Order: sequence, then structure tokens, then C-alpha cells
Amino acid sequence: MQEIEGIEFFDRLYDLLTDHKKQLFSKLVKERTRRISWLADNLYHEQNASAIIRSADCFGFSEIYVLEDKYRYKVNEEIAMGAQKWVRPKALHAENGKYESALKIIKSKGYRIIAASPHASGNTLEDLDLSTPLCIALGSERHGLHPEIIQQADGFVMIPMVGFTESLNVSVTAGILMYRLRKRLIEENIPWQLTPEQEKEQLFEWALKTVPNAQKMIKRWFEEKAKNS
Repeated sequence: MQEIEGIEFFDRLYDLLTDHKKQLFSKLVKERTRRISWLADNLYHEQNASAIIRSADCFGFSEIYVLEDKYRYKVNEEIAMGAQKWVRPKALHAENGKYESALKIIKSKGYRIIAASPHASGNTLEDLDLSTPLCIALGSERHGLHPEIIQQADGFVMIPMVGFTESLNVSVTAGILMYRLRKRLIEENIPWQLTPEQEKEQLFEWALKTVPNAQKMIKRWFEEKAKNS
């Protein structure tokens, strides 16, 4: 399980939720997946960043990696509609303009990086190999995917275009990819649900966002534990 500070106090924190929230969380955590994660590369417009988070929540994806180089990843709350509480972007930073270390972190989690690009010869949504966990990389509005992502990608996926305009808005691309790939995971009986350990971790994250003053409580519990040890 990924280390999260305070998860040892999960039961104490979770008991503070209302019965309604417990039932809702227990239901929705069964719909979450990390089989496919997402990489947002250096997005400029907060509207697009927020729309991607909202789509990820709607389609049950729990992981979004955010690569920051020139631009910081910002959330527009009116567009995200609260989705930022349920999908936690994981910030990765380009070191001296280089993406290598950030991409290594993603690959170390067991993901193959698949670059979404209308200009690369790649798989369609129908024939993309889902037999192993994937991280789909989405390029910035201004410059597309960074050359290092293209170079280190394990494969490519494209949405065929038949009009005069050669590419979709990045948030629209994300929505189409998320909808179809989740549908394929279910239709093809590919193991996609969270493990029991991942479920507990996800529930703990949601509880942290829901229980008032949760961080202060956990700090106090740590202090009490230190005094009694």
C-alpha cells in the first residue's frame, strides 16, 4: 500500500463520518480503478485541467499524474464541481526541464506509458492493449506532448479525425478516452478494481477531505501515541 501519513488511524477517522457518507463511499470505492492512470503534461488552461479531473471522477479513475514544467496545475472549482476532493492529482516536476525522473516514477508503479497523439501512428481505442496497467499521457494545449514523453512512450493511442480540424481539445480527448477505456475494461473482464489495501487507502483519503479538522485530529492522535509509547 502506498504510504499515507496517518492511515493507521483509519478506523477512528472513518467512524466520524455519517452513515450516509459511509454507505456512499463504500459503494463508490467499488467503482474506482487504478488499472489505467492519466498523465497531464504541463497544461496551461485551468479550465482544461479542471475538466479532466471532473471526467476522471465521473468515470471512476483514481490517479492523475500532473507534470509541471512551465505552468502550474490549477483547478477551477466552478468547472471541477468538487471533483478535486475525490480525485487527487499527484504532482511531478520536471528537473531542469528534463522529464526523465518523473517518467521513471510512473513506470516504477508498473504502468506502461501510452502517449495520446493524433499525429503519431498508434492504436485506436478499440485495439489498444489493456493486458497491463497503462498511464495515458495527454499533451498541453500549446505544444502537445513533450518530446521526452514521445521518446519514452511504450506505445501510442489516437482518436481518428475526419474533419478539417486536426485535433480535439485536450479535455475532450480525455473524456472520450476515459469513457471508452473504462467500458472496455468492464466488457473484456480485465481485472480493474482496487485491491483491499487500495480501497482502504482511497477511503482514508476521502475521509480526510470530509471530516472537519481531520488533519488536526490525526496530528493530535500522533502526539498521544508518542506520549504513551
